[in-house]
Amino acid sequence: MSVDETQLQFSYRFVESPLPVDNYVATVRMIPLSDGHKTVILWAVTFERVSQTELTATIESLIVGGHENFQHHLSRTATA
Repeated sequence: MSVDETQLQFSYRFVESPLPVDNYVATVRMIPLSDGHKTVILWAVTFERVSQTELTATIESLIVGGHENFQHHLSRTATA
């Protein structure tokens, strides 16, 4: 939807969402920290839920799955 290079920010929306939601719009902003080697990423999302039960199950699945994948990646990196 938009890109703002001076603010290090962009936004996007799902025309057809893979999630059980309507009108999904996200804004991602990157904020460099003072030491120059780290960045904070803010990701804000707005949407209208279609089904509370489906949404809860989907979000829980994404968080648990993402956490497991991240742990797997870190364990492979530590042994490499």
